[in-house]
Amino acid sequence: MPRRRGWKLIPIGSLKPHERTMEPHVREIRRLIEESGVMKEPIIVEGEHLIILDGHHRTEALRRIGAKAVPAVVVNYGEIRLLARRKSRPVTKELVVETALAGRVFPPKTTKHLVGNRIRGTRIPLELLVLAGEAAP
Repeated sequence: MPRRRGWKLIPIGSLKPHERTMEPHVREIRRLIEESGVMKEPIIVEGEHLIILDGHHRTEALRRIGAKAVPAVVVNYGEIRLLARRKSRPVTKELVVETALAGRVFPPKTTKHLVGNRIRGTRIPLELLVLAGEAAP
C-alpha cells in the first residue's frame, strides 16, 4: 500500500479495534466524509499488530462506505501514553493488545492515547480509499 507524508494506506480488514463505536457518531462521520469526498485525518495504529489506537469511528464509517483501505499513521506503542477514561475500568497497554488480539472490545471511549505526531489538514480522496488494492494483481 502507498505511503504518503507520514501516513500510509492499511487494508481495512487488517485493522484490529479495541473499542466499540457509538452509532450516532459513526453516522455523522460517514455523512461528513461522503459530503466532502475526503478523509481529513489519518487514524493512529499500533505498528506490531495494527491495533487501532485512535480512529475507531472513522474506520467504521469508511468500512460502511465500502473503503478497502484506511489512511493511518503507524506508531510504536511503547512511545504512546495511555489514559483510562473510565475510573471503573483500569486499562493497560498490555490489556488493550490482549483485548484486540482476542477479537474483543471495550466500551466506547474507554481509552485515550496521547500521540504527538498527528497529521491534520490532509485531504485524502475517498475514491482512493474505496479503490485501494483494486489495481493490484
